[in-house]
Amino acid sequence: MSSNIGGILLYILIVFSASWLLIALIQLLGWPGAPAALGVYGLMMVPAATAFLMRKWVTREGFDTAGLRMGGWKYYLIAWLIPLAAVCAAHGVVVLAGFGKIHLSDQEIIGRIRELGETYRAQISVPEPPPGMRLTSFLALLAIGNVTILLLPAMIFGFGEEFGWRGYLLPKLLRFGKSKAFIATGFVWWAWHLPLTVLTSLPSNSTVEVAILGLLGLASAVLVGIFLAWLFYASGSIFPAALAHITFNQVNGALAIFISYNSLAYSTTLTLMLAIITITLYKRGCIEVVSA
Repeated sequence: MSSNIGGILLYILIVFSASWLLIALIQLLGWPGAPAALGVYGLMMVPAATAFLMRKWVTREGFDTAGLRMGGWKYYLIAWLIPLAAVCAAHGVVVLAGFGKIHLSDQEIIGRIRELGETYRAQISVPEPPPGMRLTSFLALLAIGNVTILLLPAMIFGFGEEFGWRGYLLPKLLRFGKSKAFIATGFVWWAWHLPLTVLTSLPSNSTVEVAILGLLGLASAVLVGIFLAWLFYASGSIFPAALAHITFNQVNGALAIFISYNSLAYSTTLTLMLAIITITLYKRGCIEVVSA
């Protein structure tokens, strides 16, 4: 048992050390500029690279339990539809409740892009649409591509996290009990994200709001983690979890230009959506497939 704890702590130490060094580099490169954005993509690969190192040379357990197989197609469909529905529903509820606004005209979109640039203190240029096409239509096509066909190459970054968090860390922690494992994995995942969360939240939110957003982020990390764990264990493959992970990211990014919202209202609504997903999985007995 003690060696198991030692291996877990070593994994976390390596991931956090490498990641925080990379985050420092991202900050030096001028977050959120283009070079820094490439650093963020590199950051997502650190958990997988560390898990590979641990499996290959430290624990020498190999890759038989890593989920490196395709799995059933229905899990990929679920991995795409559930995050897509949850994020879109959260945006819809926030807009209907009066805490968000939809931008559909070219002028509104240009204003929204400038607003995002001011919020994140970055130079964000307005893209030039093809001749004869409105800016809004062009960006809508790009958004659709980001949540459909472009998910396939983007999955590598979802894999970068899931191979580490769900494929390596969670199974180690399940030996201490399922509930403890879910909470501990969610906490570690949240803490790993925390520096970037602070960097992206502080420019447009007060310290108190950032603290509340952080707590909501912790709850979301645990809830999303349960859904991703179910996908991993039910399918026997890490790839549906990687698809679901990157779908959450891509849908949020795709809607950012078209919908502005109050961050606290959106985070609260999305957390409630994730809670509904988790309760549904529990009532259907799906979480029982998650085991050591």
